[in-house]
Amino acid sequence: MSQGRPKQGIQRSGRCRDFTGAGELPLDEFCKELGLPYEESPLARIASETRTAGVDIIDAKGATYYGIGAALVRIIRAILRNERAILTVSSRVPQSMQLGEVSLSLPSIVDRQGIARVLSVALNSSERKALEASAEVVKRNIATLSQTIPI
Repeated sequence: MSQGRPKQGIQRSGRCRDFTGAGELPLDEFCKELGLPYEESPLARIASETRTAGVDIIDAKGATYYGIGAALVRIIRAILRNERAILTVSSRVPQSMQLGEVSLSLPSIVDRQGIARVLSVALNSSERKALEASAEVVKRNIATLSQTIPI
């Protein structure tokens, strides 16, 4: 890693708070490589807060449509400008991920054609289990809806 300008998300303050990138090391390995502390509990708290953020926003503002609107503007901009931007968007999961026929929100390259490709993400075993659990929840919910709503 170069000593020049730090990548977005990397803080050189001695704490490894977040790191995002395509095809990069998993966060725990990245922190280890740079000699930065890595703690699982703050990440678990962030993941939990992310799952319930919609409820918090509705409690505070009465709706989540501002965030949805901002996200849609970003996606549309990437398509119209053919940006090849890496965005987390929902699409059918590639067969290579071995999660079955399900759509999930994953980092993807978005260009004029829409989703050009879903990026592979290095996951540790607990992250992989969490992803598999999410896929199963989505499949179960679709199956339940399919029984109650005629398609």
